[in-house]
Amino acid sequence: MGLLLLETFGLIEWILLTVWILAISAPIIYSLKNKTPVALGISVALLLGYIVQYSWVVMRNYQIRRQFRLG
Repeated sequence: MGLLLLETFGLIEWILLTVWILAISAPIIYSLKNKTPVALGISVALLLGYIVQYSWVVMRNYQIRRQFRLG
């Protein structure tokens, strides 16, 4: 079942998933590397992950409205 869902991803979805994983992991890795508080890294990771997810919603809504105007 999981493999079937991964096959339905298009190029945009894979790019977005990669950006989301990088946005979440980079602040945590940075905080561990520079010996800053991990809680701060987790907070920044949550914020960046939310921004990536919200940008996907904005892109999807723009595409739907654009198709609606043409139709």
